[in-house]
Amino acid sequence: MGMKRITICLLALLPAILAGCSMADFGEKMAPVSDAAAYSAIVSVRTAPSGTVYFQVDDRTRLLPFGDTAPYQGLERILCGLLIYADQDAEFGHRADVLWYEALDKGSVSGASIGGDDPLEILSDWMTSCEDGYLTLHYVAWWGESSVPHAFTLVTGLNPDDPYEVRLRHDAKGDGRKEKADSVVYFDLQSLPNTGDEDKTLTLKWINSEGKLAERKFAFRSRRP
Repeated sequence: MGMKRITICLLALLPAILAGCSMADFGEKMAPVSDAAAYSAIVSVRTAPSGTVYFQVDDRTRLLPFGDTAPYQGLERILCGLLIYADQDAEFGHRADVLWYEALDKGSVSGASIGGDDPLEILSDWMTSCEDGYLTLHYVAWWGESSVPHAFTLVTGLNPDDPYEVRLRHDAKGDGRKEKADSVVYFDLQSLPNTGDEDKTLTLKWINSEGKLAERKFAFRSRRP
């Protein structure tokens, strides 16, 4: 799947009340909300059997967006600004206004080692996470003048002794190297063996900007219905 180039520096242009926070901090900061508080977050857009659209922040935190939710139906992961209120719904958690949102690119997951292997850097910030059965990566790569769509594939099944070891393959499709820019891509990990109620260690490997095989580990738990 072709990935569009999105420079995430747009975050710097957001109103001063929006402050990026880690997903772990997000849940802890919800408790003292007395009126309303603003956050930047990456959330999963979900639809309950009743038809209610809600946001899953992490493995335990839900939000219920106010107003017309039609724009979010069908989206799986979005980067958004949220104004979260103390008022709560019994099933779907705190109510929230969506101040802005950006739909994120979805990468492919495959059992075959396909695609290119161009270098990139994965940033260690709050946007890089393994939550709600998704691996979300904030990365930096080279892009050319034509902004050729890049492709990202998460390859599974390479280590017969560890089904949770995966390899990120980045195919720049022959794009040039005019400038570096950052963007976000996510992968649905539900094809991996179900973890049940226990955390497993997801080992991600990729080629970094020095041309070396890099590695990072995440706590991973399969997404619950």
